[in-house]
This record gives sequence, C-alpha cells and structure tokens, in this order.
Amino acid sequence: MALANLLKQQFPEAVGEISEFRGDVTVVVDRRSIAEVARYCRDSEGFEFNLLSDLCGIDYLPQNPRFAVSYVLYSMAHNQTIRLKVFVPEDDPTAPTVTGVW
Repeated sequence: MALANLLKQQFPEAVGEISEFRGDVTVVVDRRSIAEVARYCRDSEGFEFNLLSDLCGIDYLPQNPRFAVSYVLYSMAHNQTIRLKVFVPEDDPTAPTVTGVW
C-alpha cells in the first residue's frame, strides 16, 4: 500500500482510488496518464516494476464506465506486484498503449 500512496503523491491528478484485497494492491489511474504512471513504476527507485505480467480487459456491465483495463506489474528486484486499472467508457473504449514501456 505504501507504493500506491507514493504514486498518489507523485500523480495527484492521475491517481484515484487505491484498494487492497487479500494482499493485492490496485491503483486506479486516469486513462490519459497510464503510460506516464507505468513508466514511473518501471523506472523509479523503490518501484522497479520491470515486468508487465498480465494485461486484461474487464466488462462491468451495467456499471458506467463499463470497461476497464487491468495492468499487473511485477518487480523482480522486490518480488512484489501492483495492479494499475484504467476505466474506459463504452462510447470510447480506448486507452493509450504501454508498449513503449515494456
């Protein structure tokens, strides 16, 4: 949870809800900022999330926004994971790519 709070401090406008369930931390990120936040997670000391271990889409019908993209990051240096989640509306279900990061 500490890393998620540091992300919130670094990106106060981009980071929204932070939650933890059974030891898994999820950080909701504004979709326009996902690449910047992901790059920070990869490059910053103490984070070093050097592997995008899972990427998937989620359909929350009937919730609005309906869709989300979940990015599970893994740090080999620290043996820990964090999930970044981006919500996208049904009428524009897109998010910037992170292929330039991993």
